Amino acid sequence: MSERHGKIREYLCEVLLAGTDVEVTNETSLTDAGIIDSYTATQLAEFLSEEFGVAVPPDDLRPENFASVNMMAELVARLKGK
Repeated sequence: MSERHGKIREYLCEVLLAGTDVEVTNETSLTDAGIIDSYTATQLAEFLSEEFGVAVPPDDLRPENFASVNMMAELVARLKGK
């Protein structure tokens, strides 16, 4: 697991899932678990922007880009050009 993955999982567990017993792996479908909606996608986009210095364009604010830790890490990598 990369540092990027770890930071995303930490944010999910400490902020979005605080007080729940939901366990998140890099592959967990956050959409299927009912965690991702338009509001949480916006929250996650703000987190990614602050944490990794990327601007998530409106066209990328789609639930599939936030469907798992892996998908968010890939989005960050793509936006950073790495």
